[in-house]
Amino acid sequence: MDVIDDLIQADGALAWRVIDGIRRINGSDRVLASLAAGPLEDFLVAHGDDCTSGIEALARHDVQLGRLLLGVAGPDE
Repeated sequence: MDVIDDLIQADGALAWRVIDGIRRINGSDRVLASLAAGPLEDFLVAHGDDCTSGIEALARHDVQLGRLLLGVAGPDE
């Protein structure tokens, strides 16, 4: 997890590709929950202003990505 945290800070584009690649390789509920509650949430905090609309557009056509996004805690949670 430390490696992905460092990557999120150093290279957001590469971090997104790693997160997305992991969920494509293994889209089980357990993996999606782990990605959503950790790396994806951290990624969105660090880079969400720049990429949220693009990711949301992709999720409209990718059910698994939509499920991953739903797993991210909102600001009130």
